[in-house]
Amino acid sequence: MMEQPTNPAGTGGGNPRDERRTGGFPPETLDEHRRLRRGRLAYLNSIEKVGCIYCSYANGLLALITEVAARSEQYFCPIKHAQPLNREHSRYPKFLPYGDAQAYRTQSDSVEHGYDDIKDSGE
Repeated sequence: MMEQPTNPAGTGGGNPRDERRTGGFPPETLDEHRRLRRGRLAYLNSIEKVGCIYCSYANGLLALITEVAARSEQYFCPIKHAQPLNREHSRYPKFLPYGDAQAYRTQSDSVEHGYDDIKDSGE
């Protein structure tokens, strides 16, 4: 029987294969971002309902992609940009200052694994 690999990311428990697939950060699902309730409104006609369903799905998908990219950036390169961003994603405030090599060397491990504020969807 093959021995299961240990959890390299230190995210605690779970299937090691799932953690390798997500890079060690908590997985995200489309259901957490998609809200299709507006398409059920009685005062909308059929075309408006289809439009609402399409927009809800598209915006949910974009929100999912943004969150996955944010978690990936936190895991692989948790450094703030040199110039301020017009819009920061949800993980950006946890990033380390640009140009601070000492902070990067001493704190990057805790930042790249700092997902304690994210509710585990498996609970």
